[in-house]
Amino acid sequence: TNGTNGTNGTNGTNGTNGSDGAPGKSAYEIAVANGYIGTEAQWLESLKGTDGTNGSVGADGKSALEVARIETGNSTLTYTEWMTSIATEAASMVSSQSSSQGTGITSKTVLDPDDNNMTLAIIIELTNEVKLCITGDGWAIIYNNSAVPYDSDVINEMINQGVISLT
Repeated sequence: TNGTNGTNGTNGTNGTNGSDGAPGKSAYEIAVANGYIGTEAQWLESLKGTDGTNGSVGADGKSALEVARIETGNSTLTYTEWMTSIATEAASMVSSQSSSQGTGITSKTVLDPDDNNMTLAIIIELTNEVKLCITGDGWAIIYNNSAVPYDSDVINEMINQGVISLT
């Protein structure tokens, strides 16, 4: 017959830590051991794959005019109406300026020399000497009847000289 189990004994003391093992092989050394022939630099280069194929072309985005039509809810908004609204808004930003500040807005259809098509140009008189010209291709500052290419250093200097006032 089976007797009853005895009581468990007490745990023994922990043993001492073993010594560190030998350093393992590098991935390059394993490759050589498995038949790779070449330098480590050549092996690293061999790990690089070929470039993947380009992804498909995404759908065309909406033009700024199309976005304006959506945002205003006016599906028949014309390019001229849209540009004029931008110019009017810009002019209203300067209308509270001192009496030396102008608020005149002029729109003209001009020949675009880049593509030989007619385009709308909106000219906003900011001061007697400074005008802002906006076209479908971008904008420019006109100072004393000379175009100033957009350059933050030039604009900052005009502000520093008091030619343009932002207050």
